[in-house]
Amino acid sequence: MEIAAQELNAQDAYRWLTMTVIPRPIAWITTVSKEGQVNAAPFSFFTCVSSHPPLIGVTLMSRDGRPKDTLGNILDTHEFVINVVTKENLTACNLTSIDAPGSFSEIDYADLTLSPAATVSVPRLAESPVHLECRLNTVMRFGIDDQLEHPTHFVVGEVLHFGVDDQVLRNGKIDLDALHAIGRLSGPLYCTTESLLRLERPRFSDYQPSH
Repeated sequence: MEIAAQELNAQDAYRWLTMTVIPRPIAWITTVSKEGQVNAAPFSFFTCVSSHPPLIGVTLMSRDGRPKDTLGNILDTHEFVINVVTKENLTACNLTSIDAPGSFSEIDYADLTLSPAATVSVPRLAESPVHLECRLNTVMRFGIDDQLEHPTHFVVGEVLHFGVDDQVLRNGKIDLDALHAIGRLSGPLYCTTESLLRLERPRFSDYQPSH
């Protein structure tokens, strides 16, 4: 099958992207509105941007031609927290993806527990064992603004602080067997890190020409 991407509508392009760019890590983001309401929502267009300084990037898509509450809160406060999604909290994370108005509390709906962050005013989710406390660095706008194929915003945040539960640590590193991190596939499908493959990166100093 050969597919001309420029001939796809927004829905089909999204479907092919999410079927081919897999697995994707999930940024379970908490933010706070100007009025003080805490919002939680998952986003699976999530990646690292830089290590010095530590920067992460998340794509926030629009809904019905309007930016989501997460974007508005980040633009207002310049702060957010990324909570890592695990096998244990996946059901609660999925509940926070509900298409609800801004006044709706995802925290109450998913029965989540808030805990204070170390460096930002936005709280962490206690159900997650790993937290990245972030300050807004850059927002870039992409996409077609025609009320059908809505624009997206790529949000870059600087990680100010890593919070890691000691229970998922071993010898100063995160133990993936203890973390049970979750990745997003397409549609309602997810994957775990419970089946791991180890492959060392080759070193040129070890290279021996065959002849």
